[in-house]
Amino acid sequence: MWHVWPGQHWPFLRHQEKAFLEELLAHSKKPSKFDRDDVTALLNSLRCGTSFEQLTSFAPGVKASRLLGAYNTLEKGRLLSVNSWLAIEEDPTMQTLRKHSTTAAKMLPLAVHRALAASEIMSKDSTTESLASASAEIRRITVVAHGLESALGNLAPMDPIGVEIGCRLYNPHDPGVYGNAFYLPDRVSSLSPVRIREILGEQVNKYN
Repeated sequence: MWHVWPGQHWPFLRHQEKAFLEELLAHSKKPSKFDRDDVTALLNSLRCGTSFEQLTSFAPGVKASRLLGAYNTLEKGRLLSVNSWLAIEEDPTMQTLRKHSTTAAKMLPLAVHRALAASEIMSKDSTTESLASASAEIRRITVVAHGLESALGNLAPMDPIGVEIGCRLYNPHDPGVYGNAFYLPDRVSSLSPVRIREILGEQVNKYN
């Protein structure tokens, strides 16, 4: 029921998101200001696997420049948070954790908050153990995600098997893999609603 746009009916894979971005760039000289409606249209397209050509035929009012602005903002926020977490992993000390915690928590709030709680007892070992445990779980969830995504690679659009696998990755009524607290998003298409709100600085109950 939530597949509001025509398309493959599962989230874009990495190479497909790249192709979608290239479509936006081909139809827009530069990004422009955007609002929440543009963000919603962009995310619906990415999560339903809808090309820009399909989107414009179904919703002719959309503007490539506004979608591009929304995409760039979300990707910038995602990348900043991911890089902050990677910096913590590279140097798992209390100092590095506190320096990058606010930004890293936009993607991985539970992992960061647990590590901060461990650091409050001023134990280097406790902080390191907490970060190591989180890193191991992040890697496990990443492997699960990649396995499901690989299974989608050779399926035709709207294949029932693909739709089922896609719902295991993302489903607004069930967190799925992309909604897992330890999933580290590798593209905008895999950002969960909670992580979108964190990037945009929205209140949790402000939007659906």
